[in-house]
This record gives sequence, structure tokens and C-alpha cells, in this order.
Amino acid sequence: MTTITKTHESKNTKVTVKLTRTVSDKTSYADGYNIKLGREVVEYFDIALRSKTHGFTKEVFGSRTDYEMPRLDSSAPKGAVGCMGHKVWLSQEVYDIITRLMDEAEVELPKSEEQIAIESAKAEEETRWEDWKNSPDGKAKQAEWESYEQFKREMERADSDY
Repeated sequence: MTTITKTHESKNTKVTVKLTRTVSDKTSYADGYNIKLGREVVEYFDIALRSKTHGFTKEVFGSRTDYEMPRLDSSAPKGAVGCMGHKVWLSQEVYDIITRLMDEAEVELPKSEEQIAIESAKAEEETRWEDWKNSPDGKAKQAEWESYEQFKREMERADSDY
């Protein structure tokens, strides 16, 4: 497991971003049997925000995409551009600091060759799947599956004659 930590401290806040990257065995635990399913990439951010003025600390963790799209709702205060965890609203300044620290951490902690190989194989498989799904054969199988699902729904209706 490889980890890097980046910190930014100002007069009012302290922001710590920790990036962890590793490749581990993917295991399915099935009725006492540990079945190895291959290798998987584990990559996540752990972000800690400490307010010196309000005296609280909030920690969250997740993937990069968990933080890319700010989540705002009607209860967001004016000027908030993002939300961290549950109702910890972020100003533009703090949001920019977090994203900058995430970018720096990703640059300074390179991916291993095994991680690159796994991600490349996954991308190739997804491309192959998309190509098949958009092919005439794939569209025919999809139509067949939708027909089967429609038949199942009709069979399960209470007023069905089947």
C-alpha cells in the first residue's frame, strides 16, 4: 500500500488530503470459502478539514469522482460551492484548496505498473463490451432480453392468464 499526504494550513483552516493506492487480491467470501477473483485496484482519498475558528474536524473518504461534482441542495448557505460529508459546506477557497491538494497528490504518487496494466485491461474490456453492445448481434440480444423481461412482467401480474 502506497500513501501520500498533502497538507495546507491557513489562519482559519487546516486541510489534509491523503491518497492511498494499492493493488490487492479481490476475494469473494462465500459460505466459508474464500474465492480469489483476481487482482483489483484500490485507490481512495481521505480528506480532513479542520476549522480553527469553529473548533471542528470533518473527515471523509472516497474516490476522486466523489469529490468532483459539488452536491448542493436548497439548504446550502449563500456562497457554498460544495458539500463535504453531511452538511459541511465548502466555500470556493476551501474547495479549490482541496482539489489542488488532490491534483498534487496524484502527480506525486505515480501508479504502479500492475495498476496501469489492470486499468488498461479493464478499459479494453469496457471498449470491447461497448463495441459488441452497439453491434447488430448485441442489439438483437438486447431486444431479446427486453422481450423476455416484458414477458416476465406480464406473467407476474395478478390478472395474468398464464
